[in-house]
Amino acid sequence: MTRRSSVLELRRQRLIARSAALRAELEQDGRELALRFAVADRVLGVVRSGPVRALVLGGAALVLFWHPRRLVRLASRALLFWPVIRPFLPSLVRLWRDPPTPVP
Repeated sequence: MTRRSSVLELRRQRLIARSAALRAELEQDGRELALRFAVADRVLGVVRSGPVRALVLGGAALVLFWHPRRLVRLASRALLFWPVIRPFLPSLVRLWRDPPTPVP
């Protein structure tokens, strides 16, 4: 083996070892994040369930029929924040419709 090829082989071995270490570190970080978000995933699962959605819609219907002035006042205040909310709307709709994929 020439000197250049031995230097390249040594470099290759170091890069392989570094890659394995980084992969293990990334896997550990992913596990830690999955543990942190486990509670949030459970809460979102409950919120997206059918009964909770029915409760929210029922509550909205009650507010609409019992206190229409409050609803109009709330809508007029919400219009002030529309320019802020609008860029996030596609993400919110996607989050509402599609459940998050679990981390293996």
